[in-house]
Amino acid sequence: MTNKHKGRKMKEAAKHTDLFLSKHLRLKRRAIKGKPAMAVLAATMGISQNLIGKVENNNRRLDIGEFIYYCHALDLDPVKQLRVVAAY
Repeated sequence: MTNKHKGRKMKEAAKHTDLFLSKHLRLKRRAIKGKPAMAVLAATMGISQNLIGKVENNNRRLDIGEFIYYCHALDLDPVKQLRVVAAY
């Protein structure tokens, strides 16, 4: 297998993981008792509601620090959430 082929497979896997992660975070936010709206989550995190929408609709990627911050804002354990994503 060539390096070019390996690189393409890694990009495809990352794209798939990003899509799962964005859907996972959206579902987690909606499943929490009291269902915090995007506006409430955005205010808690100190970011725009537009950014939350972009993340949850897979139009923007989160770096690891942002992911941890997002999880904490939803009272989720980031390590557990990463394990769920990695198992997918």
